[in-house]
Amino acid sequence: MVTVKQIKEKLPKWPDAVIEEWLLYFANDIGWPPAEPLGTDRWGGILGNRPLSWWADVEWKQEKVDCSRGNLSQVTQQRIAAVSGPFYANTASEAEKGQYRRPFQYLLEHGSFANPALAMRDAGHLRFIDGHHRLAALTDLREKAADDFFAKPGRQRPSAEQTIWIGTHAKGELPFD
Repeated sequence: MVTVKQIKEKLPKWPDAVIEEWLLYFANDIGWPPAEPLGTDRWGGILGNRPLSWWADVEWKQEKVDCSRGNLSQVTQQRIAAVSGPFYANTASEAEKGQYRRPFQYLLEHGSFANPALAMRDAGHLRFIDGHHRLAALTDLREKAADDFFAKPGRQRPSAEQTIWIGTHAKGELPFD
């Protein structure tokens, strides 16, 4: 069982919450630490084809930001469409449906993400690194749900402003570049 402490050996400046939210599940699923160079395994996709030494130069701060579609990078918009599309076309697997439904229900009841997603700024837009299911649910609730959907007790339309982790690389670089 991989622990936050073990991950922090490679990423000492990272907040525990970022590690818990993003990396801990994968570390316990596919092993830790990732090989360097990354190669073609799952870690390459998860880490945006950047080695841990690159990620060690990323600082994270929590911010309340506007997650409206116009503030999202093109890549992020494509990823949330890839989450929502199969759900509404009824082609998503049961696991994928659950990954979408859980944040949808939480947002519907609380108006906010259960846990802050992770993003980096990309030319004035937010490029999400983790949290695409939460973001898809937020976008769908804000753009697709009619006002009467929120009239039932215990439901609320979530705000576009959400608290997320914003990562900034020391050299201003982005993953997948």
